Amino acid sequence: MSALRSRLIIGLAGSIGAGKWTAAAYLERRYGAETFLFSNPLRKVLETLQMEVTRSNMQELSSVLRQAYGQDLLSGVAKRAIDASHRRVVVIDGARRVSDLEGIASDENFRLLYIDADLRTRYERVVRRAQNRGDSEKSFEDFCNEENGEAESATKNLKENAHTVIHNDSGEAEFYAAIDAFVAKHLGTP
Repeated sequence: MSALRSRLIIGLAGSIGAGKWTAAAYLERRYGAETFLFSNPLRKVLETLQMEVTRSNMQELSSVLRQAYGQDLLSGVAKRAIDASHRRVVVIDGARRVSDLEGIASDENFRLLYIDADLRTRYERVVRRAQNRGDSEKSFEDFCNEENGEAESATKNLKENAHTVIHNDSGEAEFYAAIDAFVAKHLGTP
């Protein structure tokens, strides 16, 4: 077990439908974590423009903004949110690229947790939860096409840089136990 750490900043990354939201919700309940979503600024812009909040619109907007204002644009937004938080555990959910973590990953309290699951399992979760417009009607073929998009392909690079990879293919109890082990390893327990 590691020594007690004053703070743990968890970067949650992973494939679509792997369980990032479930992990963030668990960290909030169990550890009092505060969660920030990388997609929130993109959602807000799309809503302000009265455009549909779809995965493809968010991916396109992200590409346009990063091209115009720098690859680390969303990282800066996340960094300011982390700095403003007074919670012991802070979660940054939904990083898609290594550049999303610039300015955050250098913090000694930062740990990257990558969550993955079987492709078919992830597809079924996405359709069931229907987070974005059109998800509930999405075909497996459409899901696979999104999986090969720029942002999702870049996400796989984060897996190589992760401090821990959790495979979320078993039950909830096993998933939560793996998250608890991650927190104990990187935060310690009082």
